[in-house]
Amino acid sequence: MQLEEFRNFWTQVLGVPGPQWMIVMALRPLDQGDGASVQAIADALQVNPTFVTSHARFLENKGLIRLKASGEKPGAAMVSLTEEGRRHLAGLASLQQES
Repeated sequence: MQLEEFRNFWTQVLGVPGPQWMIVMALRPLDQGDGASVQAIADALQVNPTFVTSHARFLENKGLIRLKASGEKPGAAMVSLTEEGRRHLAGLASLQQES
């Protein structure tokens, strides 16, 4: 399966556009239980943190991630996968293994 086909498969099943899928994929290894900072996700994707925050709101509305304020500095936020998000990713991984 080509990388583009892989991305299209996952975005179609999750019902999210490519940029949001990229955020979920960057968050997955970074979230070790306490979430990951918006800055860490932005660094991993080589994008502006504002880009991550604006697209993360869409994912939060879909119930896939949770945004919460970080105590580190004003305006900083932590992002974590919700249980629903983890369930979706686990289901997608098993679907991908079957194909």
